[in-house]
Amino acid sequence: MKTIFELSEAGRPGLRASFAHGIGTLLVLYLLLIIPSGAAGRGASPAIQAKGVASSSQQQGTQQNPNPTSCPLTDDAAIRKIADDFRDAYNRGDAAQVAALYTDSAYYLTQHYADGIIEGRKNIQAYVQRGVDAHFHIDSIEVLKTNCACATPMPSLKARIEGAHPTKQCNFAYALARYQSTNDGHKAMGVNLLVLRKFQNNWRIVAHESVVPDPATAIKKLD
Repeated sequence: MKTIFELSEAGRPGLRASFAHGIGTLLVLYLLLIIPSGAAGRGASPAIQAKGVASSSQQQGTQQNPNPTSCPLTDDAAIRKIADDFRDAYNRGDAAQVAALYTDSAYYLTQHYADGIIEGRKNIQAYVQRGVDAHFHIDSIEVLKTNCACATPMPSLKARIEGAHPTKQCNFAYALARYQSTNDGHKAMGVNLLVLRKFQNNWRIVAHESVVPDPATAIKKLD
């Protein structure tokens, strides 16, 4: 079993499985972007949570921006730090600390697990532990892009009269990353798509997909 940042090129089922994983991750991203912030951790189904989006937004008085926006500098830095914390904790063999970067109900999609989907922090920790025990090493993680979905709270009438200036709040984000790793003396490169959510000013991973391109079968050019 490979690690979360997919530290081996062995056992890949090919492009078809990667496409299927990508569709699953994008579906998770879509569902998360339509779930109101107050529904986090309450165990309601996506359908029930999505039904409450309009009423929740109206009650909270927010101006919704349906398109992901560039993350504020503080959020961008916090999201990038997650990649650094993952690398450092993994390389020192601390699977529990790696798992702490995820929510309790996080999903991880991987072509190196028979079911394709690992659900829950506990299982993610067990998966990471396999790589730690095999002495895999993450050489580097480069975050290529972060993007946030934000909303600006509508101030109360009193606050508006007093000249309040609301600030943009970002509670959802995604990040694209590329990593280099060493597994049994063999170098590997992979890419990651992370979906993140902010809880009490702390970003946590709610969905994670990692793919290791196969140089032998991967499409080389699109033109």
